[in-house]
Amino acid sequence: MPPTFDAASEHAGGTTDSLASMTWTHTPVGTPSAVTVHVTNNGTSDAATATYGGVAMTLAGTANGPGDQFSMLFTLLNPPAGAQTVFVDFAGTPWGHGMAITYLLARGFGAAVTASGTSAAASVTVPSNANAIVADVMCLEGVTGVSTQTLRHTKNFGSAGSNNSGYASTAAGAASVVMGYTHDSVGWSIIGISIEAGSGNQVVGLF
Repeated sequence: MPPTFDAASEHAGGTTDSLASMTWTHTPVGTPSAVTVHVTNNGTSDAATATYGGVAMTLAGTANGPGDQFSMLFTLLNPPAGAQTVFVDFAGTPWGHGMAITYLLARGFGAAVTASGTSAAASVTVPSNANAIVADVMCLEGVTGVSTQTLRHTKNFGSAGSNNSGYASTAAGAASVVMGYTHDSVGWSIIGISIEAGSGNQVVGLF
């Protein structure tokens, strides 16, 4: 059976927060076998680290849009069961947002795929298979994004006159899955990854 979506959560900060870190509680519905944390912020110098239940996560991919729309995707297999604290630590104090998704029946991750641009349609094509689920994170200049897949979370953030927004979506696996959003012609970055039901090895990297 392919992995399935379990639960989603987000940092509950305000839309104009300048953050050194983010902390929130993620409560799974079932007993998850994988978790992804989706981070968006407005500064390339503000790289982050993430933990789930105190366990360090792997930074699977980063992407930056032409106007500093920065996306990061973290992964972890076999996370601690039950409600857990998600902690994201920034190098600086950007405006940003964080989201977490847990999955059931997952055994590994494919390689993260990234894209960026200024067109009115952000997209990334993720190699996957029918025995998988695909997830993404997208950072957008502005607040007009509409997911072409199943939207799991969205949040606006940033200072007045400089608003960005963060998004996370999932889709059923196939040989090739296009994760995307439609929006105004503004800067964006996106990362996609396949969550696999295959071997128990964690595979991460960038195409």
